[in-house]
Amino acid sequence: MQDSTDLILALLRDSCSWSGVEAPEGRYGALLDARHPPSLICLELSDRADYYPKISGGIHRFHIQWLPWLDQGTARAIESTIKFRLGLSAL
Repeated sequence: MQDSTDLILALLRDSCSWSGVEAPEGRYGALLDARHPPSLICLELSDRADYYPKISGGIHRFHIQWLPWLDQGTARAIESTIKFRLGLSAL
């Protein structure tokens, strides 16, 4: 079972089309083709990132909100522009 799961995830990851994007004010959203939604959303961040992504969405769209690692109280998005690479699988 583990080998099968590893193979499927490798195929999904290898099929990603990557692009560089920016999240102004710590937020990024995109519409998806409901007839051909991606099977996997991948993110590539800087090794020194002191924030993490909160991803939500469905068949028509997705939204990423970047939050600080050490948040005191209610989670609030980072208020600066975040640059990252976004990969959407084609399978």
